[in-house]
Amino acid sequence: MIIKHTNLADGSNHLSFNTNCRQIGLDFPFFDDIIVNCYIDKFPNQIIVKCYIELNVHLNCDRCNEEYETKVTNDFILTYLFDRNRVQEDELNIYYLSPTEDKIDISKDVYEYSIISLPLKNLCKDDCKGLCPKCGKNLNKEKCTCEI
Repeated sequence: MIIKHTNLADGSNHLSFNTNCRQIGLDFPFFDDIIVNCYIDKFPNQIIVKCYIELNVHLNCDRCNEEYETKVTNDFILTYLFDRNRVQEDELNIYYLSPTEDKIDISKDVYEYSIISLPLKNLCKDDCKGLCPKCGKNLNKEKCTCEI
């Protein structure tokens, strides 16, 4: 996902990318296309890129162990500075562009933010009842007669 910043006008710009998640190296549980909307503010000394990503994932519910598909989203901001003096290279999401660079590749950032968009707890639905701890029946589908 390449942004050729020399083709952008100063001020606000918008770019969208729609590509298969495999093209940036995302495997299971990701599938289908990744949608990336970039809102770019270009100034004479910097470029600020606000990205919003949307992906489809296959997950297993942590309560009932059923497979389900859902969309996950994430957003992030990248700042690119036009500066020959690279002061603090370790700053998060701050990159430096040399005067000869005319393209910005956001693929690595999209990949990383896609990975961290996965939920810590996978639930097929907010009110998932899970499995009976005694008989193992999925309580979303049927009631059990166990006395717990």
